[in-house]
Amino acid sequence: DGMFANKTNKMIEDDLIENFKFLGLKKKDFLYFLRNKKEDWRYFNNDVGNFFGYTYTANSLSTYHNSLDFDQIVERFLQ
Repeated sequence: DGMFANKTNKMIEDDLIENFKFLGLKKKDFLYFLRNKKEDWRYFNNDVGNFFGYTYTANSLSTYHNSLDFDQIVERFLQ
């Protein structure tokens, strides 16, 4: 669980990437794993939540590092 890991986010990211490589997965698999999913009333990716807690979150008040690269449907939802 990313909320209680004794690793930095960078270490978790590196481990995740290395595991994808080890399993022979491709970039499209990685992007699919990280995709936004609308569940009920919000967008949530349980996989990202399990690894990173609330590090990569977005709402109408804040985004991770002020990112603005959401697809149009997600961006409208956040507004």
